[in-house]
Amino acid sequence: MRIENFCGIDNFFDAAPTSPDGSPPGGNGTVGGSDLPEDFPAELAPPGGDIVAVVNVGGATSVTFNLSTDTDDVIASYTEIVGAPVQALDEPKGALWVVSYEGLQLSLTIAEIGDNMVQINVTLL
Repeated sequence: MRIENFCGIDNFFDAAPTSPDGSPPGGNGTVGGSDLPEDFPAELAPPGGDIVAVVNVGGATSVTFNLSTDTDDVIASYTEIVGAPVQALDEPKGALWVVSYEGLQLSLTIAEIGDNMVQINVTLL
């Protein structure tokens, strides 16, 4: 079971979401390319991760990364940074955090999407 099915959310996408006219969902945000926002905490960006999407909507910034590595290593790395996840799954592997981080609300999801392929979504509000 994937995290989004279990939790009722879908933070994992192959391309940045858009409205039918090509604008970001809700019409009030921006969809970025491959650059992190200047104020994005560097420690939350996985070393060697490929940025899939950067979405800014309603004051929230959401960045999705793909990373070729072991899922357990990614979960352990983020656990050191933000503490224990509120939920962890074993098959496929994944984890979910919803915590306060440096004065912001942080939602962090990690999902195993293939052999040694992990997708990470970091949303800050």
